[in-house]
Amino acid sequence: LTDISGLSGLTSATGGLFVRDNTLLANLSGLENLTDVGGALDVKDNTELRNLCGLNALVASTNYASYVVTGNGYNPVESDFPANCQDPSLSTGNAQCTISGDLNFATQAELDAWTPPCSAVTVDGFLNVQGSDISDISKLQNIVQVNSFLQLRSIIVTSVSDLSNIAKVGSSVVFRDCDMLTSIATLGITSVGGDINIRNNDVLTDISGLSSITSLTGELIVRDNPVLTSLSGLQNLGVPGGAITIFNNNNLTNINALNYGNLNGTLQINTNPSLASLGTLSSITSIAGNIEILGNVSLTDISGLSGLTSATGGL
Repeated sequence: LTDISGLSGLTSATGGLFVRDNTLLANLSGLENLTDVGGALDVKDNTELRNLCGLNALVASTNYASYVVTGNGYNPVESDFPANCQDPSLSTGNAQCTISGDLNFATQAELDAWTPPCSAVTVDGFLNVQGSDISDISKLQNIVQVNSFLQLRSIIVTSVSDLSNIAKVGSSVVFRDCDMLTSIATLGITSVGGDINIRNNDVLTDISGLSSITSLTGELIVRDNPVLTSLSGLQNLGVPGGAITIFNNNNLTNINALNYGNLNGTLQINTNPSLASLGTLSSITSIAGNIEILGNVSLTDISGLSGLTSATGGL
């Protein structure tokens, strides 16, 4: 037996799952949709079996009576799933693969211990990198898609160039509380299915890498970035699907990138003390929400909104 992909429609089994003594079986592809077994999860003595990623959903569910994985070419413990569901010694080559579930790294040690299972990884859940000692995210270079949210928070990297192969994020993109992050450049993300949230990054000066994004379903939030001077990088978003919030960026002077046309939500430009002009936002003709321009102490006029003809909310 070399292939069990014919079981791909299986979602539950009343008894246990037993995979034993198959000397040529190399992977468990075909079990990706299995999330519930009534008895033991028993994978034993399959000498060539080194890829158990087909069990990611089942192990994540914990819907089994006992876990026995032994005598195989690779024998991960339950905590190895999904990040290390495959033997790290396997060659990545040019293969594509999907990791079922989420990737969550809370320490540098956790990230260093992870081995990408192939050279083009799709994460079916979220990718969350959040830990105060994380300074190297080079292990993430093989990730090409994240189907839920992508968050880098409270880490100490200076750039996010190691994420440059990610083309699509199914939910929000968050860069928050990264005290040493100076640049969001060289990204390749083209589509974001949720919000973009750039928040509280003390030394961030460059967000030009966001210029590859041409589709944003949710809100755009840029707030509490004290040395950011320009929103250059946000000019290609098309029309964001939700509100735009530009708040408390102490040195922000240029918001010309927001020249989107018809806005689908509230426009909030609040408490940016160095902002002296709304620039050239004249292509904005309608706003489906409120217009809030508050607490920008250097702002002397709002002539940059001269093209606005309608707003469904208050001003």
